[in-house]
Amino acid sequence: MVLSHSVVIFFMCKSLLSVIKNYNLFSNNTILELKFLRDQGLCNTTCLLNTHNSSYIVKKFEKPLHVNKKFEFQIQSLAYKKGISPKPILLDTANLILISKYLEGKHKNILNRNDLKTLAHAINNIHKIKIYTKPYDIERYLKKNSNKISKELKLALLDIKKFEKDFVLCHNDLNPRNIIFADKIKFIDWEFASINDRYFDLAGIIVEFNLNKKYESFFLKHYFKKCKYNRKKLEAYKIIYKYTCKIWFDKISQKRIINA
Repeated sequence: MVLSHSVVIFFMCKSLLSVIKNYNLFSNNTILELKFLRDQGLCNTTCLLNTHNSSYIVKKFEKPLHVNKKFEFQIQSLAYKKGISPKPILLDTANLILISKYLEGKHKNILNRNDLKTLAHAINNIHKIKIYTKPYDIERYLKKNSNKISKELKLALLDIKKFEKDFVLCHNDLNPRNIIFADKIKFIDWEFASINDRYFDLAGIIVEFNLNKKYESFFLKHYFKKCKYNRKKLEAYKIIYKYTCKIWFDKISQKRIINA
């Protein structure tokens, strides 16, 4: 017997609610509704939780975990203090649940000049967050997960070795679904955050929003302000970003086929 999608969602929410209602967070805060969101993350189930006096986003992670959830919670907490992320409220490592404050806002697929200017400043704030951990080895990841390294990618990896590393905390997944435009720009889904070269995040914005050369230059001007940036390094990271995304989405697709 194959259950309908709506029935599966019903039982999923019911199971999740049975865990959530036992948190001290809701001992004096009546739960009104747990609603399955239409836009879902690729590695988690996301719900909106409405209570008597507030609303929350509830993320239930899938196993096996590919990232350290405590590290994600720590990074989101630091980002919240910078004013660039919703407040993380609770992390339940036993049940793989993360609860954050709900944030009103919208996602955008097309950006105007004002959006780009504000986004450049917000990403600068991500890159100013201080965290001490080992840098992400992007070359190792690509070589390990690629059946064959293309000539284009091989040249890009050789190119970035010519330039000085500029390690900062990077979000590493700045696609439109992870950027919320509200009174201020906020970023969500910090699971891939790590120490990486800042050019990876910058390349991600340019690729994800398909910026033309004029808008690209405008965005970079407001990010770097009076500092010069390396055009060749950026072009190499655009290629690296695209291949990283392809590998990641291929992995997700394979996992879904296996679990189907």
